[in-house]
Amino acid sequence: KRYVAIRYAVLLVVAAIARAILPFSSQFTYASVFETKQTPHYVGMWANFDGEHYIRIAREGYHGIERAFFQLWPLLINAVHRASGVDMLVVGVILSQVFLLAALLIISSLLHSVFRFKHPHRFIALLLLYPTSFYFSAVYTEALFLLLVSASLLFMYKKYTIPLIITLILASLTR
Repeated sequence: KRYVAIRYAVLLVVAAIARAILPFSSQFTYASVFETKQTPHYVGMWANFDGEHYIRIAREGYHGIERAFFQLWPLLINAVHRASGVDMLVVGVILSQVFLLAALLIISSLLHSVFRFKHPHRFIALLLLYPTSFYFSAVYTEALFLLLVSASLLFMYKKYTIPLIITLILASLTR
């Protein structure tokens, strides 16, 4: 719990420093993410690069080279957006956080019960503080994939065949 709070504090500080050092340019390739009326810049920055493609697919469907992006993530963003009315970009950021926290709970349970780690929170801390772990917070498939793979491992350990098959199929729809 403490590591999650530290991680988000570090992410916010780094994001503020990055914005001061590297201000947003209108020449940025994926400017459409920042053109939403309701969404502040500090939310939009979590959907750069591939995240922008996922948002566009969720909004408009597939076009051109976007066929390289798998279906599950944009479908989830679109479904939650339709159900809640919340901006798709915000939905993507929130879903990433929810999926990450769920994955961390499952991983902690696996480490404790299956692998008999005495201190699974140390592994969680290393995972969260790793320099590229910010991808888990972005509008990318990483948090969803981590959740599905960790759930698959849990189902495999508990010998729950049907949930195992479902989570593996869903994981294959993310990448």
